[in-house]
Amino acid sequence: MTDQVTKLLLALEDPAQVRRDEFLSWTRALAGRDGVDRVEAEWLVQDAQTAHTSKPTRFFAFASLWLDPSLATSLIGEAPGPVRWFRLRERLAFDRSARPDEARPWAGIKKTTPWAPVDGVDTRTWQARYTNHGHIARAYHATCVRYRQNVVLDGSDPTIAAVSELWWTNVEDLVERFYLSEEARQLLSVDTAGFVDAARAHPTVTMHETIRVGTALTGTGGFLP
Repeated sequence: MTDQVTKLLLALEDPAQVRRDEFLSWTRALAGRDGVDRVEAEWLVQDAQTAHTSKPTRFFAFASLWLDPSLATSLIGEAPGPVRWFRLRERLAFDRSARPDEARPWAGIKKTTPWAPVDGVDTRTWQARYTNHGHIARAYHATCVRYRQNVVLDGSDPTIAAVSELWWTNVEDLVERFYLSEEARQLLSVDTAGFVDAARAHPTVTMHETIRVGTALTGTGGFLP
């Protein structure tokens, strides 16, 4: 990603879901906006969400935008519905989907999770542990086909330090085969315990659509120099 493009995530807080369709229509229309390089949209799938987690749902749709930084403030202001915004720096932890990056809906299911850090963890430690977690997840979330990690540079909710995006080819792999084994579940729990506050995580199971293909991901290196 160049200095001329920034990644902006808009997350819709709309429990009554009265603004969801308007929010998604607005997001899709951004594909024709000058200065907007790439557009992705996703929206809650309630049945899959309920099957995967008993946690209360906070976010009901997301818009991921790669755009000219000068547009960020105006787009945040015009987004329909109550939204939280996050400016992100991303890395692709892994991709074994064998799927070309083209503008169309994802055929499977996705989970987007904004993460909060445990109290007292400094930024460098958080980012190092988060990067390493991407390597561990590749082995222990064996049915996950793509994992994109994002650290929050700034945003409207200072409790959120990162946003994880994971893709599966079907709901059953997410719900029934989320972990490779019981041992894998325990090892992942140990790995996240020192830097992730699981009680303040907000997992959201969604359908996902790439509306406009643009700026490529930043690679697979860690977040720290």
